[in-house]
Formats: sequence, C-alpha cells, structure tokens
Amino acid sequence: LGVEVFFVISGYLITLLLLTESEQHGRINFRAFWMRRARRLLPAMWTLLLGVTIYCSLFEREELGKLRGDVIAALIYVFNWFKIWAGDSYFDASALDPLRHLWSLAVEEQFYLLYPVGFLILTRFLKRWALACVLFVAFLSFAFAQWAAYEQPNFAFYFLPARIWELLVG
Repeated sequence: LGVEVFFVISGYLITLLLLTESEQHGRINFRAFWMRRARRLLPAMWTLLLGVTIYCSLFEREELGKLRGDVIAALIYVFNWFKIWAGDSYFDASALDPLRHLWSLAVEEQFYLLYPVGFLILTRFLKRWALACVLFVAFLSFAFAQWAAYEQPNFAFYFLPARIWELLVG
C-alpha cells in the first residue's frame, strides 16, 4: 500500500510542478525538468548500486552474476521490465535480491519521461478534454492491472501501464 500512496503523491507533485512552470513561463522546459529529476535521484541510486556491488563482491560472490543484470537495468531505469523478462516475482522471499525495490523507481522514472509530454499535449491541444482523457487512461490502466493480477501477476506488479493509474490519480 505504501508504494501506491507514494505513486499518488508523486503524480500530484509532478503535476503541480508542471502546472506551476507552465503558468509562470508559458511553457515547460523538458530538459530542465528531466535534469532536476536526475540531480535528485541519480546520486543516491549510484551510491546504492556501488554499495550493493561492493557488499556482494565481498560477502555474496555467488550473487554477482545475477547482480550484473540488475545493476545495468537499474542504471537505465528498466529494472521493472528486466524483472518481468527474468520472471522474477517481487514476492519470492527465498532469493537474495538486494535491489528488488528499484522496480518502483523505474516505474516512476518512466512516468517522468512520458508524462510531461502527455501533460503538454493535454493542456495545449485537449484543454477542454484533459481531465476526461486522464480519467479514461487511468481507468484503462486500472482495468488492465486487475486483469493482469489474475493472468500475469508480474505484469500487474512491475508494468508501467498497470501502475500508471496510481500516478494519474495524483
């Protein structure tokens, strides 16, 4: 439940930032937006990846082969896709998976990449229909997540289209 609440709050804050910038400057500087996100998130993630890699190199050497893919996927913000591809369940408590939590950061970063463009399209070209479009996409995402929960649980958990409704509710 904590991740869902975090996604809602994140969606709200990002929308607020984009609205404020659009109202103050009459446009959205995508490069500045993405650079602010990178400056806020990358240093902590790089430190985490370095620390986990050093720890596994010293104390969990048998995990290094698996860790390599996780680190690369985390660095390029596709950790959620990598976990789907690898067939790794978030709920498999038997496996050492020190970066397991980075799936949510990948989902959030993918949202940060797509949402400002969608926001611009909605506010510039579909102004009158913006809220209806957001609610429709959120509904489709929620419906997909419910279907996926039964058919493909990893998709329901890791996949941006199954999670975007939480960000859009914000």
